[in-house]
Amino acid sequence: MRLIIDEAIHADHATLAALVAAGLAGVDDHDIEVAITPSDTDVVRWLLACRPAHGCGQHTNVTGPGWRGHAASTRAGAQRLAGDPDQHHPPHTQTMRATYAWSGRSYPRRPAPGGGRPRWLLSLRMPADPRPAATGDAYPRVSRYTRYATAPPVVISGWAEELVHLVAHEARHVDQRRHRRPRSEIDAERWAHDVLGAYRTEHGLPILAVEAVQT
Repeated sequence: MRLIIDEAIHADHATLAALVAAGLAGVDDHDIEVAITPSDTDVVRWLLACRPAHGCGQHTNVTGPGWRGHAASTRAGAQRLAGDPDQHHPPHTQTMRATYAWSGRSYPRRPAPGGGRPRWLLSLRMPADPRPAATGDAYPRVSRYTRYATAPPVVISGWAEELVHLVAHEARHVDQRRHRRPRSEIDAERWAHDVLGAYRTEHGLPILAVEAVQT
């Protein structure tokens, strides 16, 4: 595995390397390159706030002081997440911290002459300073792939777990393509949950039930 960390990332690079290695557990990484770059900190998004704040049965992906709601890059996307517009305040644009501050993609890469370059690239984006004091993130939190109704939720207890889970998810996509299996987000999420569970067990970290964490 080859790891490239943008100099704008302020977290300890040795710590990041260990977390990336943990996320790659169970996947052959000899021809994988991982590139970590900083994500945008603010973005304008469409927001529908729940009305009342605790009376919405849909999954919420954004919160504020005394409220929660559904945010997306488009008005239609926010309404789709909300499900029932009658139970929400009218949608409006609002500048907020990027919902997908942690994101990743996996790509096949053509080897350089002589086979010296890794064949696969995991392109990861994370906050330049991932500490909750800098990002405003509140942990523990429930994470779920909102585009898929059957995606299983998982509790994320800190930024280190965010990175392990993200790396594992994208590494699973590499494994899917290597073995000519269908690209499945659900499979990648379940794999990432298992890898995160193994990471917690190895380091003696607690595993919180989704039901125990308010979403």
